[in-house]
Amino acid sequence: MLVRHVLEACAVIYAVSVLLELLRTKRVARFLLDLLVLVAVAVLALLVSASGTGIVSLGTGSSPTLTVVIMFGGILSGIVARHIFYLSKAFSWLDLLKPLCISPIVLLPLMGSVQGMKELEAIQVVSFALLAFQNGFFWEVILERAKPQA
Repeated sequence: MLVRHVLEACAVIYAVSVLLELLRTKRVARFLLDLLVLVAVAVLALLVSASGTGIVSLGTGSSPTLTVVIMFGGILSGIVARHIFYLSKAFSWLDLLKPLCISPIVLLPLMGSVQGMKELEAIQVVSFALLAFQNGFFWEVILERAKPQA
């Protein structure tokens, strides 16, 4: 089974579940937000591969330096998303600035993954960017578990 078929099946299942949730809860704003996520994933899928030919459409590859910059942007986006997601009081730039300052520490393990590679394919860059976003979102857990070995 091709990866494309798995992604298409997941997108259809997600769309059906979003529609069922709309019918059940009648929350239109939530539906539109979920629909926006589905459209973003579809656009990303179209950018990564052409469905008819399977040819990668973002070029032949990118340098590790560009990939590190993209990963850093993913980490920053993840930290901002976590801050907004768990926001329980009024927004404060100072509270957001603290985790943004540790973002290079979260980037270090990911940089080790791309060292020594001359070129990365587009799907690898996208995967590293998503992993970086996840690491940024869970930055507290990553730093708690990063302990020196005795």
